[in-house]
Parts: sequence; C-alpha cells; structure tokens
Amino acid sequence: MSLSTLGELKAALAGWATRSDLDARMDDFIGWAHQEICRRLRAPVLQARADVAVAAETAPAPAGFLAARRFYLDMTPRRVLRQTDAASLADLNANLCLGDYPSQFAVEGGDTLVFAPLFGGQATGKLLFYQAPAALAADDDSNVVLAKYPFLYLWGGLEALYRYLEDDANCDRYGGLFGALIDSVNACETADALRGPLVAPAASGAVV
Repeated sequence: MSLSTLGELKAALAGWATRSDLDARMDDFIGWAHQEICRRLRAPVLQARADVAVAAETAPAPAGFLAARRFYLDMTPRRVLRQTDAASLADLNANLCLGDYPSQFAVEGGDTLVFAPLFGGQATGKLLFYQAPAALAADDDSNVVLAKYPFLYLWGGLEALYRYLEDDANCDRYGGLFGALIDSVNACETADALRGPLVAPAASGAVV
C-alpha cells in the first residue's frame, strides 16, 4: 500500500486498525501525529535556510520556524551568534553597553528572535533552522516527512487512534514504534550529515 498522500494515509490507518467507522476522526489522528513530529523530530529532512534582517533588538522568525540550528551575520569576517535562553539574553542587554553588532540570540515565544547585546549596526543574518513540514489538509497533499518517512505518520496516527479508543495496549505499542522511529531518524540523519564522503580504495597500480 502506498503512503505518499493524506488520502492514502487515511486509508492505511483504517486498514491497519481494521476500523471503518472512524473516518470523521482520521484528520484528528493525523493532526496529532503531525503536531508530535513538529515537536520531536529534529533531523536534516526539516532543515531550511532563511535571511533575517538584524537591525533591531528583535526580528520575526521565518514561517514554520521550530528551532534554530545555526545563525551567523553575513559580514567579513562572519560573526557566528551563540544561542542562549531569553532570560539570560535580557540580563545581558541590561548589563552591557551598546555595541556594533550582537553576539548572541534567543527565541522568545516561539516566533521571535531576540539579539544581545544591544547594537547600532545592521546586517543580514543567515539562519539554518528546522522548519515545520507542510500541514496535510486535502487528500492529495503530501510533505517532506510523509514522502521520506511515511511510517512516522502511520505509527503516530495509530497511537492517537488507539488513545481515542482507550485501547492502552495498542496505544503503547504504536506509541513505542512512533517514538523509536523518531529517535532513529534523528540519530541516523544527523550521523549521515556529519559523515564524510565514502572514498573507494585506489586500484592496484593506480596513480593517486
């Protein structure tokens, strides 16, 4: 069975659960899986890039922002900003004098980037971040996670379905599969991103 679109995912959920009376709830189950994927998946499949105008103490985070991976100011030399928490950043702004450019940033409220120390310059920030996969609404919709890891949505949807049915055994079963697959994707994609290219051994007698 193909699992490349929302419609196919709904059919798979009904088939795996052997239930034909939950069609009206399928969007809820898949919506819960989507929410958990956004909350827990932190793998390169979700990474995106955006330019951020760094010209004031705060700037809006890009659309779909989940978490920052790397942030630097596009200047010579590049200035990498260290991420900290919003409370520490507020203390920094209260205790340091005005500078030319910030050296740290924090995420405030989930959708606002805050910079410190306070600064007088302007620069373009280059942000590498985790972006939420597109929401699934129409039956022919898909997104990067469903295309690459369809069983994340299937296991997550089944966990939500059995939670709704108050079937603790199957809820725990599919919840375990869902969590284990998220952990595996996070670990394996990160390891693959850090691994260098494979180098084939030189043939005997070859000039290298």
